[in-house]
Amino acid sequence: MARADRSSNVPRLATRQTALLLYSVLVVLPAVVFGGLHWHQLVSDHETQLERVPSNARDAATRMLEGMRERVTALVESESARPFYHYQERFFEEEGTTEELPFLTSPLIKQVPPEGILAWFAYDFLDGRDVKVDIFTQAREPGAGWSDRERLRGFIQSLVRQEYKERIEVTLARSGDAQLKQVSFREAAVNRSPHLDSDCLKVDLSVIANLKSDQVDVRYRRFGLRFLRDDEGEARILATRQVDIETQFEAAELPECFRSLGYKTILIQGFLIDERWLLETMPVAVARRVLDGSQRFIMGGETPADMRPTDALVELDLFEDLDFEVEFEEDRELGRMSVAVHAGDLEDRFSRQAWRFFGVAAMMVISLVIGMGLLVRSVRSSLEVARRTENFVASVTHELRTPIAAVKLYGEMLRDGWISDPDKQADYLERIVRETDRLDTLVDRVLQKRRLSGETIQPVPGDLAGVVEAQIPDLKLTAGTYGEDLAFDVEPDLPPVLLLEEAVHSILTNLVENARKYAPVDQRSEGAEPILVRARLHKGSVVLEVLDRGPGIAEAERTRIFEAFYRVGDERVRTTRGTGLGLHLVALQARAIKARVQALPRRGGGSVFRVTFKTLKRA
Repeated sequence: MARADRSSNVPRLATRQTALLLYSVLVVLPAVVFGGLHWHQLVSDHETQLERVPSNARDAATRMLEGMRERVTALVESESARPFYHYQERFFEEEGTTEELPFLTSPLIKQVPPEGILAWFAYDFLDGRDVKVDIFTQAREPGAGWSDRERLRGFIQSLVRQEYKERIEVTLARSGDAQLKQVSFREAAVNRSPHLDSDCLKVDLSVIANLKSDQVDVRYRRFGLRFLRDDEGEARILATRQVDIETQFEAAELPECFRSLGYKTILIQGFLIDERWLLETMPVAVARRVLDGSQRFIMGGETPADMRPTDALVELDLFEDLDFEVEFEEDRELGRMSVAVHAGDLEDRFSRQAWRFFGVAAMMVISLVIGMGLLVRSVRSSLEVARRTENFVASVTHELRTPIAAVKLYGEMLRDGWISDPDKQADYLERIVRETDRLDTLVDRVLQKRRLSGETIQPVPGDLAGVVEAQIPDLKLTAGTYGEDLAFDVEPDLPPVLLLEEAVHSILTNLVENARKYAPVDQRSEGAEPILVRARLHKGSVVLEVLDRGPGIAEAERTRIFEAFYRVGDERVRTTRGTGLGLHLVALQARAIKARVQALPRRGGGSVFRVTFKTLKRA
């Protein structure tokens, strides 16, 4: 029977070991593989992002140039839309056919220059080196622009004198890249007349009205950008255009007030660009709009000191991109800028990702180790339970077969009339009753374990000393006679404790039986020390102790002996009878009444089994 029970545990243990193997294969191995693949992907993505840094720098530089070109182009185009007659203090603009001449004030005088422009200027190129330069500007906030007209006029006139001979042939010969617009003859004649305040304009209007032509061609050539320095070495940035006004009449054919329209007209008009806006304010504003956090705009084109090998730097040349004419080659450095892309953010992000990966990996490793440990522990526990169950089955088999065989033998002998002696018949009947008691005790213990494992018992206050003293006669009775192997020491007047008489009876019975089984007293030996049962007050708590002089219990097994079916050694070679339930029932009964049981070494040899009760205060 025991062999059959042992074999029944084999599939269960094999299943647990198979589960351990499957856990290793299906959980640990995929976790390692997927973790490795994820790390490889992180490294690969980081390397790809680093390879894209130079390309990102070039793209950022392109966006910067496009943004700056867009700003400057918009400024130039807005000025290109101005008609030539805005570059004078008063102008005439055709409005219907009225004979009146409503002169308007130039917007260059009325308005504050827009952002990027310091002032406007204009002169008639054909007036020669000593041309009169007209300056148009309004005062801005302090430091924001030009307010000294004479200084600006002197700078422009000086420039004209220096370059007049060099530029006259080029200017006169310029053609192409011009935008042709037509204005009314009257509009052209009035605005080109030097006699805007003279009464002759009204007199001569009738003559103009009789002329056959009613349109005049005006060619606006595109603005050219120049960077140069004045006499004091201060940087000046000019945007200049040429305006050609053509008419089919000679001067002699026109009235006196409008005779100037009969000569060739070449007007030079332009505006002074704010150097700080062009080289500082505008690029910074564009950088804020088109660059992201890892891209940095650098003015001056110098390599930053904090550049790292993984960073990228792309230089920009604003003057070259916008087709600036630069007087001195060294001034080109002012238009050189850079866009740097730092890989530091990528490195930091990769570092954070790596730490996060290793953190998750560590958590997974810990989880896997814990899971593996729990699984191994479960397998070991299952093996241990199987071993103890095997021992229990073996012991139960022995405990059942022996009394059953004895009862059967004595019963058959009495039934068949083999024993005729009345004394022997009484002895056999006593043996049958004793073996039946053994069976009853075994079954009762199994039922107690089941009941105590599944029910909740409520202990009540009681007197431990009185309960113990009531159990003394039953405890001394062994094999139908009162033995002398027990001694009792019960202190009187102990404080009340939580208990149940049935539980105390079971605890005492099992502890005394365990002591008699493993530490029997040889009553024939002189000076043999009996098993001591005592109840006393110990460190403020009431305790019940059973002390023996047996071989003692190893320290590693003092807690395990209270587990179900646990017995030291192997049931197949054990000589002492038992099932491994006695001390387990002691632990269950103690827990049910909120007490605590311990196995302790006894001074001088042996063991002390101590049950510490929950002590109550006296009423």
